[in-house]
Amino acid sequence: GVTMYLVGEGASATFAYDVQNRQWLANKATRPLVGNHHAAEVVDGKLYLIGGLSGGSEGQVQIYDPVANAWTTGAPMSWSAGSLSTAVIGGKIYAAGGITTGGFTVGNCAVYDPALDSWTALAAMPDGGRNHTAAATDGTKLFAFGGRRGGNFVTNGYNSVMVYDPQSDTWTWSGAN
Repeated sequence: GVTMYLVGEGASATFAYDVQNRQWLANKATRPLVGNHHAAEVVDGKLYLIGGLSGGSEGQVQIYDPVANAWTTGAPMSWSAGSLSTAVIGGKIYAAGGITTGGFTVGNCAVYDPALDSWTALAAMPDGGRNHTAAATDGTKLFAFGGRRGGNFVTNGYNSVMVYDPQSDTWTWSGAN
């Protein structure tokens, strides 16, 4: 069956919903770092929360294993941020940008290898980076759509697209023209 997981702001609970049987599942493990603005990806059946804001989740990796019903933590990123752009490409999690604990947008970019539990720094995002983007992948590149700069408050966003190519470790940006 298909199970949807829900974690969120202000609570350490892990909620699981059985989509096929239309019912909430009980007794799921609580996550170690309560926060919000996590990026979420799935690799090999495990849920990875990347970064976050507050609760000590900034720049952290939290891993939920539904088979063991347990959370663990992975190697933290080299920058303490939340509201990141992420995508899984080739079994690895690419992460870019976000808001740091000081409230500033950064252009940092790195890749997390779940098998090795390690991060590798990559080329920085153009134009000082973005936070609150819509992020996606076509399986080969990381796309960061729109987003904004500044801290965690509502501001006008951008209508540009940033594209990271892991093959060449380079970014292209529609706003460069």
